[in-house]
Amino acid sequence: GTQALGTGAATDGDEDMAFALVMADEKWGGRGSLATTYLDAAKKQIGAIWASEVDHNLGDVLAPGDQFGGAQIINISYLAPAYYCIFGQVTGNVDDWNRVVESSYRVLQAALNAANGNANNGLVPAWSTPAGVPMAPPGKPTNYQLDSCRTPFRIAQDYCWNNEPRALTYAQQISGFYSGIGATHLVDGYALDGTPMPNTGLNLAAFVGPAGVAAMATPMFFKLRDDAYAAVASLTLLGDSLYYNESWTVISLIMMTGHLADLTAN
Repeated sequence: GTQALGTGAATDGDEDMAFALVMADEKWGGRGSLATTYLDAAKKQIGAIWASEVDHNLGDVLAPGDQFGGAQIINISYLAPAYYCIFGQVTGNVDDWNRVVESSYRVLQAALNAANGNANNGLVPAWSTPAGVPMAPPGKPTNYQLDSCRTPFRIAQDYCWNNEPRALTYAQQISGFYSGIGATHLVDGYALDGTPMPNTGLNLAAFVGPAGVAAMATPMFFKLRDDAYAAVASLTLLGDSLYYNESWTVISLIMMTGHLADLTAN
């Protein structure tokens, strides 16, 4: 079937684009070769996310996209509370976006529980209900995998930039789990209780890079940070999905070298 232009979006891509536009305004100002300014484009994008990808009937939880029927099923690795602080500042809708920050931590904490076997290890399900019950769209996984592994990056940003204590708690949980394995021994899939999944690969940048970023939060995990940085900086942790792992190589290195913070500093 055909699909209307501007529909069928995935929220993680939309929020990354909105953030990139805000950063373009911070770094360069103006519009480059665009028809509108970076800042106006960012505001339009942020407004569209708020209108179509935040579920206002379910406690302002971030939905996975505009056509998922709201946030009945969510992808926790899409939650980017550090961005939402910036979105609120940029648009003047601080209270609105603070509610998305709050809902993000609410569902993150709900997903780490004794029934899931992940109460202390930070291994969030790939897809779950907002109450933390693993549940996925048809054909999608619920274990901790190549979606979920982005969560340490997105949450650690909120500690690195905003000193958010809930982000620190999460970063320490996942860093405790990862450091027990070692940065260069991470596989690309775990059951929520920490058991490696069958048929997993080793050492992908999408896992190792965000592991290093989460480890930035706490001195006791600096070996994990340094080992992850060195491994990702070798530019070899690319597996079969070059685009995905190359992207996480670049973004993780920018974050670990502090250059993303340069861009967010007003």
